[in-house]
Amino acid sequence: MPSNFLTSFVKRMRQMFLGMKEKESVRIDELVLEHLLLYHGLIGTSPENQREFKDVQADIYAALADRSTGALGIALKLPPLLWEDKLRTIFQALSLEQKKMAVDLLAPDESKDVAASSTSPINHNDWRVRANAANVLAILQAKQTSAKLAPLLNDTTDNGKLSFCHIAYALGKLQTEAGKIALAKHIQHPEAWLQVDVAGALSFYPLETIGSLLAQALQSENELKDYMAVAISKRHLPEVFLSADDDQLKDAGCELILGILAACEHSFGQSIVWENRLPECLKVLVDQATAAPKSIRVAAALALVHWLLEAGKSPADSKELLMIVPSQAILTAEYQKLFSQEISVNILNNLRQDLDLISNQGKRGLASPRHSIKLAGQMRLVDAEPLLLSVLQIDFPFLDEVVEALGLIGQPTTLPALIKLANETVDVEERNERSKSKQPVLEDHPAQAKIYWTILKALGNFADPKSAKFLLAATSDFAPDKRAQALSALVSLVSKDEGRNIYAAEIQQVLSAGLHDSSPLVQLAALEGAVRLTKDNLINEMALLLDSRENTVSQQALAALSKIAEKGHSAGVAKILRTKLKTEREEYKKQRIQEFLKKW
Repeated sequence: MPSNFLTSFVKRMRQMFLGMKEKESVRIDELVLEHLLLYHGLIGTSPENQREFKDVQADIYAALADRSTGALGIALKLPPLLWEDKLRTIFQALSLEQKKMAVDLLAPDESKDVAASSTSPINHNDWRVRANAANVLAILQAKQTSAKLAPLLNDTTDNGKLSFCHIAYALGKLQTEAGKIALAKHIQHPEAWLQVDVAGALSFYPLETIGSLLAQALQSENELKDYMAVAISKRHLPEVFLSADDDQLKDAGCELILGILAACEHSFGQSIVWENRLPECLKVLVDQATAAPKSIRVAAALALVHWLLEAGKSPADSKELLMIVPSQAILTAEYQKLFSQEISVNILNNLRQDLDLISNQGKRGLASPRHSIKLAGQMRLVDAEPLLLSVLQIDFPFLDEVVEALGLIGQPTTLPALIKLANETVDVEERNERSKSKQPVLEDHPAQAKIYWTILKALGNFADPKSAKFLLAATSDFAPDKRAQALSALVSLVSKDEGRNIYAAEIQQVLSAGLHDSSPLVQLAALEGAVRLTKDNLINEMALLLDSRENTVSQQALAALSKIAEKGHSAGVAKILRTKLKTEREEYKKQRIQEFLKKW
């Protein structure tokens, strides 16, 4: 498990919570939690010497001896993930005759006993019993029960959704044709988590039998593509997809690589990249991207080269792992191949075709438009600006990507259109007049709020007084993530202005206000901004955050002061820290300050 799992886990829980409406039921929270525990491997072990284990084991044995479906159902009313390994120990220890009896009780034959079938564990009204029953049937490799498990995937109630992942994975582990057909029907499930379950379950089958299905899943629009990629790659590595003769599988391998890199950034940590041997995919990936410059292939190649370039600079990784990373010279050469004139022309043509397709047919399920749009920004294709401006509309399905790309291209003619879109998307004045929230907020219209946040980020690419004026106002937004993004964008904007004369006094004021903001998110953005703009006159205010109760803020405050000192202001920083050291009571903070002072 990644060392930074707890941070990633909390981050993902926060993201999921903020994406929910207050009207949604508690069951949805359970659904998210069950999946996070499943995909981060938090599954119980088998402490056979504990009383609870022995009690459950005795209840199961008694139910089998009595041939009682009801008693077995009661015995299986347990948290599935906590008990999966324990149930494996219990049921694998049974004799062949007992295992056959267990299968008959878990999923009775309707033609022989209709009453028992209607009350059997796989049809139980408690989702935990159904989930455990499915897990046990998979453990016992009861392939004949696939046809009985398959219909359970159609349960759309909250109860049904909670057992879905366990039933889906049971079908995957049984690897029957009936199971594959049942899972394939849900490959485009409207619930993001359940779509991940289906892809993960199908991955238990040989790639030659489910490759096209996995490709379809990977190319779909799913906000949890990182989890889907990790689930699939546990059984089918990206290099296997890339080495296939089928172009569809090669493209799916590119989607898989992008998903794994996203998982590394958001949910799992760097180990996921090494475990999936992504560095070994580099050469074939770049070769395929240059030979046939599809947007998905160029996007995956660029993302991997960029990640490896950064990884090679990191002293935190072990030397053993870094030895398999190509040299910076090789990576830079591969990077430059992807920015050739030929590839740029191809991406521009891909973009034109993709936008025409969406405009004419309204297709959102395609993967290539998203990659073509993003690449236009990453490659700074100025000729793409008119195409992107033509679809800069609230109802465009890939609006976030369009805004981001236009921001990266950074043409002055784009700025008025982005500000206009921001005002059409949200009521900017109303947002700025509301009381500033310390905690993350539940937006009334999450999709529009996300677009607004993306616009704020994009505006940081325009060193223009109009952009600065808009962002200055947005630093008063009631939502802390918008305030923080507006502040970060302002700093980026000023960094691009060589004279740094755009609203100089106002920038100073909002940075100071950010350091005193109630939200840690905004405080962190202000600390970073003060360092980037070398605001040594804010040293005293930065030092106040050393006393923050938020560990991250306190640590970042000292790191920011250290960077300011490195920029030629060591005397002022050292003076403040020596004064701080006299009153600091926390031993850990005192030690960190003393270590800093030794350098100066």
